[in-house]
Amino acid sequence: MDLGTVQLKVYSGAYASLDDMSEDVRLIQSNCIEYVVLTLACKPWVVCGVLDTFLRSMISICAEVVSVLTRYSPRPTRAAN
Repeated sequence: MDLGTVQLKVYSGAYASLDDMSEDVRLIQSNCIEYVVLTLACKPWVVCGVLDTFLRSMISICAEVVSVLTRYSPRPTRAAN
């Protein structure tokens, strides 16, 4: 799983809920941390850099999700008084 796949799944409507997307995002985060810890020998500055990149990407993806949901969701209507 990667952020590109999450993005494709958002645009194609493959997620049934935000919880489904969150599950994939948590998997990416877990894999990212595991990679950093196992491969890069836990150098703190590397961990911070990787997590910063991950979080910036997630902010971007979340903004796209909100944009897609707002574009295709039905608009609420006001109740008649």
